[in-house]
Amino acid sequence: MLKRMVSLGKRSWLCVVWLAMAAPVWGQAKRQVQTSDYRLWSRTYGEAISNDAQWYAYRSHYPQLVDTLFLRPTGKGTGYAFAHGLSGRFNATGRWFLVNIKGGDRILVDLKNQRKYPLAHAYQVRFSKDGRYFIQATDPANGNGLIVWDLKRSKRDTLKKVKRFKLHKQRNLLAYAAERFGKWTLSYIDLDKGFGDFPTLSIVNSPIRNISWDASGRFLLFSISDTHDHGARLLLYDLATGDKRTLDLKGRKGFQGYWITDAAPRISPDGKRVLFRIWDQRNKELSQGPPDPKAVQLWGGRDSLMFPHREANRAADHGPKRSLWYIDTDEVVRLEQGRSERVVVDSGLEHALVYSTGYYDLEGRAKGSETTEIHAMDLRSGKRKSITQGQPNSMGHSHISPNGKYIGYFKNGDWYLYDTQTQKTHWVTQDLKGKAGRAYRGIENFRAPIGTEGWTRRDKDFLFLAGPDLWRYSPGQAELRRLTQGKELKVGYDIHRGPFELTSKHDDPYYTTFRYDLDKGILLETLDQKMGSGYTLLDSSGPHTITQGDFKVQGIVRAAKGKYLIKKERFEVPTYLGLHDQKGRETVLFRSNPHQKDFQWGRSELMEYRDAKGRPLKGALYYPADYKKGDVYPMVVHVYEVRSTGLHAYHIPTPYEHPNFNIANFTTQGYFVFEPDIYLEDEGPGRAALSHIRAGVAHVLQKGDVDHERLGLTGYSFGGYETLSVIGRTDMFKAAYAGAGIADLMGFYLGMHAYSHEGGLFQLESQQFQMQKPFYSDQELFLNNSPIHWADHINTPLLLSTGQRDRMVDWEQSFRMYLALRRLGKEVLLLVYPEEDHINMDPTNQRDLNKRVLDWFDKYLK
Repeated sequence: MLKRMVSLGKRSWLCVVWLAMAAPVWGQAKRQVQTSDYRLWSRTYGEAISNDAQWYAYRSHYPQLVDTLFLRPTGKGTGYAFAHGLSGRFNATGRWFLVNIKGGDRILVDLKNQRKYPLAHAYQVRFSKDGRYFIQATDPANGNGLIVWDLKRSKRDTLKKVKRFKLHKQRNLLAYAAERFGKWTLSYIDLDKGFGDFPTLSIVNSPIRNISWDASGRFLLFSISDTHDHGARLLLYDLATGDKRTLDLKGRKGFQGYWITDAAPRISPDGKRVLFRIWDQRNKELSQGPPDPKAVQLWGGRDSLMFPHREANRAADHGPKRSLWYIDTDEVVRLEQGRSERVVVDSGLEHALVYSTGYYDLEGRAKGSETTEIHAMDLRSGKRKSITQGQPNSMGHSHISPNGKYIGYFKNGDWYLYDTQTQKTHWVTQDLKGKAGRAYRGIENFRAPIGTEGWTRRDKDFLFLAGPDLWRYSPGQAELRRLTQGKELKVGYDIHRGPFELTSKHDDPYYTTFRYDLDKGILLETLDQKMGSGYTLLDSSGPHTITQGDFKVQGIVRAAKGKYLIKKERFEVPTYLGLHDQKGRETVLFRSNPHQKDFQWGRSELMEYRDAKGRPLKGALYYPADYKKGDVYPMVVHVYEVRSTGLHAYHIPTPYEHPNFNIANFTTQGYFVFEPDIYLEDEGPGRAALSHIRAGVAHVLQKGDVDHERLGLTGYSFGGYETLSVIGRTDMFKAAYAGAGIADLMGFYLGMHAYSHEGGLFQLESQQFQMQKPFYSDQELFLNNSPIHWADHINTPLLLSTGQRDRMVDWEQSFRMYLALRRLGKEVLLLVYPEEDHINMDPTNQRDLNKRVLDWFDKYLK
């Protein structure tokens, strides 16, 4: 399983890599990639770097071979390779590295002394925040022990019969629950003081669960699960005073029949409030299903929810509700009163955002988002105040700031902040005139937030994106400031979605916000108009470019000493890892797939053109591996919304791909591949696809490299719909493949969407299709954009595929197009995979479909 390996020694610089990979090898003929060669290629995942930037790690994933995790020094020295390694992480000091092996095994590596410690039966492990301690819990089958490693002193201590533990996030405090002879005990240790007397806080007869620390380490909270019919009790300890408080709902007035659930509780920083969940046991049958599955189903025309959707949400409606325990008064308040009410609480448990699940709003749902009424709640007094009505109940549209000072909401292209102290509302983006967020696929009146909006420390500043730039609003001074110059530099910015930047403070995914630290700096992703990308560090002094160029960045990990491990690639240059410093200098540490230099390979080029209306468009063109100027080649057009941003992405040839289109599989076999951007237009998505595809293909044909008699078209899911729409209106393509595409808009519009338990009309009126009106107000628009109504115009040989268990697009959609073309005597082949859902997950089926798609185009285009 383990082997040592010799490092590469002196590293090469980036410019050397580009030249070495892109230039031909003189005197050596390159050969064509065969399917038997696919096994040589790998993808690079799981990058990590130590805080001292002395070591880095990555995983090479081989679709047809064994994965390997590599651990290497950034300078000279010896590294390690772990067969079947999945991931790993360094401790804070950078001396120790934990390896996770496929199958559950783990290995701890001492990089200083070059020793490896296999961790037998370790089912749960933790490094302390400062990196000094390592906690290893053994599984129940091997005695439930807890091994505490003092990594600084190379010492280990063992605690026996430990079932659960909780290590404080910031301090070296360890709480643990042990069971001996049917008795459960809760104890804690200050690890910095060593293993002496361990204070035992509680001895009970029932299992101890959900151990929680407060932020300071003064308060310790846990639950006791008494019996299945009673639920749990909560116990809170003040370690400074020795006080103990207990919450038991049994016999408490107003809470008859309620249980405390096993969901993890939260403690306020002052130890005066505890957030937890309760469940009405009388809802047990309601939450588990209808009393009689054979009873008649009631489908009311004015019901806010159709019967299947109502039944699917039964568990959530009658499930656990958030409640608050006031320690000083021993009062318990149910925060979520109605069955559809939800509460999002700030980190201090002082303020909350209250909303109702908006799927009861039928009209709002059809327009793209359910709407709800937002309330602010003061958890100290229990008072509520309505902030806004008709608020979109979509992810990222509303939030409460981490410290609870403000409630933010995005509405009609603008951000607003409600001050929970003054009860006044700030119109944050008044000067931007409804241009906050970004337009969805070119529709200016359909703008949405990005999803990475957040706050600086102590809720001082609100950070959000508008157009290409990052903005800051300081509610204390009512000041709006642009932090980047994307408009002038023609660069778009976004906050990097990494664990260092995105520190979530809430447990509701739809209403989550993030906390940022400008003193430490925020990593921003950048994308220029030529599809070059990079990273920028934004701190209190402004933005600082780390890297930017004609490549695609695929990941960044920062070390504590101002260095960054960055993953980059180009279509013709395999993925590589580089070490960057704050001055922008880069040293290449690792290059994947070095064998590629022995094979023919293509390149990518950005196409810029205009449609018939003069609208500027872009597309990504990929050259065949054996390209020679003067020759002409077949071309496959691959469609799905906007694709040009992937211009520099690196693709390995592999038969295991979903949703079954791999650019490298085609370019290595002598095809051009073109991916045009497709935006939405007033005439509908099908007509827009035709217009934008036609303009892009015409522009490529002007180059003279593509045979206009050998054009193919392919797309999957929404791309499958676009493909079906286009071939019914033009004969320019000689073969087409459409996977899991919607063929009959009316059948989908008035059909049941199995995944969401509702009719498909919502997806067509809004979401991807953006028809923006009901069918009965503009029937011609829907029929003109429904591929099945143009089936008699299809002359292109068509390959269709679908999973018979598809819950996103029912397999009958492909069947209807097949049946129509069969009746019309057209050339059509339908592939049905009985056990697959929307995409093929079985490797055998992936391989089968990829081969059939390539064979289909080979048949008609070569």
